[in-house]
Amino acid sequence: MSDELFEKYLRGAPLSSEEEAALSKILDSDEGQREFVASLESWTLLASTSSKMAAAEGLSQDTPGTPSRSNGASSGRLPRIKSMEQVSPRGNSWWGWGLAASLLLVGGGAYFITEGGDRPEPKTVPLALPPSPAPSGLGPVSGEAPPSSAVDPARSPAPEPERPLPPRALTSGTAEPQRTEREPEDAAPAAARSEPPPIPPASPKPSRAAEDLPPTVTASVTLTKFAGEVYLRNGKGRAPARERQTLSPGDGLATVGAHAQASVRYQDGTVIELAGETEVDSFQDPGSPDPASSHALHLTLGQIRANVSKVPPERPMVVTTPQASIRILGTRFLLEARADLTALEVTEGRVRLTRLEDGGTVDVPAGSTALAGRGIPLFALSTRGMDGRSFPLGTEVATRRGIDFLLRRGEFGSSKQRKDELVLLALLGAGLPEDHPLVQELLKKMLDEPLEKTYLVALQAVILEDLDRGRYQVRIAQCAQFLVDNLCRNGQWDYGTPSIFVENVLGAAGGIRPAESSAAKPREGDPTGVASRPAAKATRRISIQKRKEGPSRGDNSNSQYAALGLRSASDAGILLPREVLLQARRWWAESQQPERKDRDVGVAGWSYGGKEDFHPYGSMTAGGAAALAIYDSLLEGSWQSDRPLQKAVEWIARHFTVSINPGPAEVHAFGGENRFYYLYALARLGTGCGFDAFGGQDWYGKGCAAILSSQKEDGSWKEDDTVCDTCYSILFLRRAMRPLLPERELRAGGKK
Repeated sequence: MSDELFEKYLRGAPLSSEEEAALSKILDSDEGQREFVASLESWTLLASTSSKMAAAEGLSQDTPGTPSRSNGASSGRLPRIKSMEQVSPRGNSWWGWGLAASLLLVGGGAYFITEGGDRPEPKTVPLALPPSPAPSGLGPVSGEAPPSSAVDPARSPAPEPERPLPPRALTSGTAEPQRTEREPEDAAPAAARSEPPPIPPASPKPSRAAEDLPPTVTASVTLTKFAGEVYLRNGKGRAPARERQTLSPGDGLATVGAHAQASVRYQDGTVIELAGETEVDSFQDPGSPDPASSHALHLTLGQIRANVSKVPPERPMVVTTPQASIRILGTRFLLEARADLTALEVTEGRVRLTRLEDGGTVDVPAGSTALAGRGIPLFALSTRGMDGRSFPLGTEVATRRGIDFLLRRGEFGSSKQRKDELVLLALLGAGLPEDHPLVQELLKKMLDEPLEKTYLVALQAVILEDLDRGRYQVRIAQCAQFLVDNLCRNGQWDYGTPSIFVENVLGAAGGIRPAESSAAKPREGDPTGVASRPAAKATRRISIQKRKEGPSRGDNSNSQYAALGLRSASDAGILLPREVLLQARRWWAESQQPERKDRDVGVAGWSYGGKEDFHPYGSMTAGGAAALAIYDSLLEGSWQSDRPLQKAVEWIARHFTVSINPGPAEVHAFGGENRFYYLYALARLGTGCGFDAFGGQDWYGKGCAAILSSQKEDGSWKEDDTVCDTCYSILFLRRAMRPLLPERELRAGGKK
């Protein structure tokens, strides 16, 4: 740039429109900024040299009336200069000292612009982000989070500056003296030096540097690390990203390729990590008057992981996608934007998501996920199932549509054919919180009803133990008493009859009511998203004894559900009669039917009744195998070595399908295939025993595909009964049964 324009700019003289345009063009480019800084450094060096020359030649003079220090030491200020010819090439300028101070101040600011701050970031290293999500699900959005320390420069000591900043102007208008190698500190005896008078404050014309510099003077967002193809994008186009690059308001990033990654850091320590194939339009609000404190990010496509530092409520971080807006005050979350939906998973804190389509909002706590998109009901559901695994994205959408159908329906059968317990189990298994209005309504209604039917009592025990085994322990004990008293003489259960002995259970008097909030909510800060279940062992034990004789025989459908209720009662600290458990297990082991009477002795299953009734079929064999595993666990045995159970698993492997309830024609005698009832039984066996496949086929993946393709437009499923089929489908999709083995044992070899 020309010397005339440069000097005119620093003096604050009026600029013509042509000069204004020329100066803006210079400052808008990297090359122009470097030229501007070089000019400032030259003028600063010239001013410093002139000061030293003037001091050496004795050009200073004392100001009358200004006392000197008694020891004759220097005051630490620069001496007054009679002539400014050494400072300004144009000479005879009355504003010399003001110009020198302005040079120092503007020089420091321009250096900050080009260098991106006074603290360099670490060198480029590969990030710990997962690869781009697979089309079948959320992928890393629902997967394990990589260690944040791998990408958070705020957790490691900041490196030392590469070089000091240029001299800065003092508040009094004078420049701080600088020493060089040619100017030793004791160049002359202190006594021989005269005390120069203080320099009065200069009154230069106002400098326009502070108000005219572009908003990038504040380096609020920095690209700290990246790997692969990463581009800076803004209104001017895109260019390859650079290490330690400062992002201005309106600047965005794009990662190209599944393995490309990037990490940016705000000045307050907030870290945003970009996965592959991700586009962020901007990291700051271009309209904000204070870019340093602005927290605004627009995710167009792809996936980010965020660790947001706490910010004041009046300045929340706002993240937008094509479908949603999210307000954050300080939390950890993962966010994925696709063409048709947005998926938010919160791992720490609480986030409010607003759907842009209609303004609907939902608060998403830690361990929960919410989706926003056209036609997707707005719920915050648990991120992971009871087995600790996440869910494919398609199942997340289908589950929400199924829940929405149940919420809109409201009524679930008469008292004689009540389905409230099954609906409640499905809603809670899907992750709906206990304080939801429909959950509270169904819970209160269930607790007010007498214990009369095996199906309903068993499901009630499962629900209450899952909610809070301590708070509901007495009611769970009553359920256990009902089940024990209704055990048939052959080891089965039928539909059941009321037992007067449930009222004699310890502490039964006084009534039981649901609490206002759930004790099984996800833990704050728990990245797994698995609900906080009650303690593994209850502190109080309630002993149950069989008080009455049951009927002679029952059926295998009621019997498999009774096993679910007894397992939940045992987990809640209810001491069950051992002879009841042995009798129930004996029935399953001895009533098993071989595939053929004359062959396949290693393959066997169950039907609805006994050996003489029907041949084995899918729903009874899967449910019977799951019940047998439960009794093995309650009796402290090993279901892995249980021979009847192994035969049942082999039967399922040979007949595996998800399109029908497999078995002979007799299965249709009940007026339908009961396919969704069968799929829920298959899920209980697979999840409870940790089986990933039957006969080498992925039961969960294939089952999800079949269920998703069968969902109706209103969100329901129907082949036999709309409410029941919808509940069974939701329970399958959510794998709503806790494994019988600890997770470490499942990983070590419990799977088949």
